[in-house]
Amino acid sequence: MPNSRFSSASRAQLEELENLGSPVDLSVAGVTPRSQDLQIEQTGSVDFASNILELQGGGVGYVAEISITNLLTRPVKLIRVELRAPWIDRPVHWLTAIPIRNRASAHRSSTSLVYRFPENDMTFDYDEVLNHRLLEEGILPGKCSFQGLLLAAGGPLPAELRHGEWRDLCLTVVAADHTEYSTTLQLWTTRLPEELQKPPSYSPERIFKPGELQRNDSTIAPQSADQAIASSAKPDTSAQENDPETKVAPGE
Repeated sequence: MPNSRFSSASRAQLEELENLGSPVDLSVAGVTPRSQDLQIEQTGSVDFASNILELQGGGVGYVAEISITNLLTRPVKLIRVELRAPWIDRPVHWLTAIPIRNRASAHRSSTSLVYRFPENDMTFDYDEVLNHRLLEEGILPGKCSFQGLLLAAGGPLPAELRHGEWRDLCLTVVAADHTEYSTTLQLWTTRLPEELQKPPSYSPERIFKPGELQRNDSTIAPQSADQAIASSAKPDTSAQENDPETKVAPGE
């Protein structure tokens, strides 16, 4: 309960002192500390839903399942989302949704929005990803919570990150008033099998830009996060199956 000895002007002065970096105890005036305005938590199965993924071509994919809650009664405007770690020497590239043309037949097709890592077939349904909500819309309504995936790409994957290791990363959300809200994410490192590794070709320019239309002549069913991550580690045997030299004649 707010202390009746403090007027609204006094509470405002305390908030101003905090904004200037002075150590003050806002609780005595019934003021919620700024760091508690937004609450960010890692959710889901830590060792599966949240991953550092080695991508074909030398890039790195970051998948983090989080919830973000605005505890205020007013909306909060976001201006930036950052992912920080000792090996990340430049800002990661947050994925944007891309339109996919789903062709069910020669005469019928439809378009849907999905998220996809560059040089990778991992596809995430639009509605399970938070990128567009936090980075494009950038508004968190008051007393509202959202849960979903954050998807980013960077690279290359440092040699010291070994398959199966847990790594801590710092996720920071910056509001329009430049207040930073941070939490520590714990991600599981997933390296590709040697047979799927290709010479490094990662570059920021290869990230899909908004509006790019990716054509697919078969109906695409966007995968869940669990399905997408699991399928990324499966060897691609399509080329081997189509190679006449690898086929075995009946009876051999």
